[in-house]
Amino acid sequence: MSTPSGPQEGTEPPAGDGAPGGPAYYRPGPSSGYYPQYPQNPFGPGSEGRPLPQFSAGHPAPARQEHVTYPYGGPFPAGTGPQFVGQSGPAPSRPRSMVTALVLLLVPPVFFLAGGLAIALVPFDLNALPPEAGVQQALAQSGLTAERLLSFMRIFGVVVAVLALIYGVLAVVSFVGKLGALVTLTVLTVLFDLFLLLTLLSAAANPAGAILPMILLATSVAGVWLMFSAPARAWFAAKR
Repeated sequence: MSTPSGPQEGTEPPAGDGAPGGPAYYRPGPSSGYYPQYPQNPFGPGSEGRPLPQFSAGHPAPARQEHVTYPYGGPFPAGTGPQFVGQSGPAPSRPRSMVTALVLLLVPPVFFLAGGLAIALVPFDLNALPPEAGVQQALAQSGLTAERLLSFMRIFGVVVAVLALIYGVLAVVSFVGKLGALVTLTVLTVLFDLFLLLTLLSAAANPAGAILPMILLATSVAGVWLMFSAPARAWFAAKR
């Protein structure tokens, strides 16, 4: 029986032959010029067992999909993730409490606007007042004339009407959704309510005279409180 003529495992190929048909392992000893071939990683270095991306003519392989983590606990429904925050959408509805707040806030300026215009525009004749009113005696003690007193009253009426108009405009602008107007309105309401509190203290001896200042004080405080309620704050935040 003849023996196979090819190289055996663990032996070197004979001189002049081509590459061996199978793996041959190097043995210590004199170099024969032949280096063993070891099995190579078919996927290339660093591939960790994944096949290399395939390329077609003119088209690169698709990018590898990385794992995406959502900082807010996603995943989210389509169009609602963090990347859509700040994008335009349907306008939030204004809470009904703000409508009530606007009505309450407009009560004091309407009253003072009407009163200021009446003082500034309606003609008065102080000399026609009865002596029991004590106007003539007060004028004589102060050294003022009736004409100068009327001039001061008209200026006071114009100032009251202008302040009432500004207050009403701020209430409307706050209702539209301007937070800066609401802050200014709140400051004016505090000053206005301090004036009403002084009026209430001066009218302590006359309960009937304290009814109107008490109504104006209550409406202004309630209107500002509704403007700062939780639904209104959420609506202002959505409008920003």
